[in-house]
Amino acid sequence: MDDTIINSLRIVMLSDFSMQRALGLIFSLALFLMFGHSTLQAQETGSLENPTKLVSGQITAQDGSVVEQGRVLVFEDPYPNVVTSSKINRDEGYRLLLDPSKIYIFRIEAPGFFTEEILISTPAGYDYAEITENFVLQQIANDSVLYEGEPFVAESADFTEAGISSVVSFLKENPTVEVTIEVGLVEDAVDPVSKQRVGAIKHLFVENELSLTRITWSRDLDRPFNNFAIRISGFLAEEDS
Repeated sequence: MDDTIINSLRIVMLSDFSMQRALGLIFSLALFLMFGHSTLQAQETGSLENPTKLVSGQITAQDGSVVEQGRVLVFEDPYPNVVTSSKINRDEGYRLLLDPSKIYIFRIEAPGFFTEEILISTPAGYDYAEITENFVLQQIANDSVLYEGEPFVAESADFTEAGISSVVSFLKENPTVEVTIEVGLVEDAVDPVSKQRVGAIKHLFVENELSLTRITWSRDLDRPFNNFAIRISGFLAEEDS
């Protein structure tokens, strides 16, 4: 075969091979642009599912004074577990990093104030954003009487139908409150029935996951037998609550 013809065939074969490679590269590039870019975008979006909204603010009392200690517990509605929290301090208030497009419950606990629960929704979008939410708390008056009366059936350690359930509910909702329980006695000695009643109150606290360290006991000879008074005597420090 003529050398010229052979060389021409080689050039054609090489050209066809180069064309095939070029077409293959173009096809691969097209697939990447169609699917690979979407995959990378999804990965980038997924990486932004970390907290991207900074929610912060000051917490004050009704008289305008700044709340200096306490904590903000955050729950993701409707789940019962704490997802994050922030301490409250005088200078910075509180600061929380949260996910976008979610509904949260802020539970604010501060010594000397009623516990507040507030519904907060974060804005949509994956861009970082800062949101200011300020809150005002209602103060609890120290020495307030939470209960006064006869919570037990006569001559027994059995609670009446009402008992002190309202006090228990209040203490569960306000975990910084400490109380003094004044027990009415007929003489300066604890009789068997009074001992059983004190035991019943302790059992009620433990049953409701209330620490017994929040109770101070007081004997009151001027108070009628079977009569009890429960009053607020102080507030736990933040680290103890």
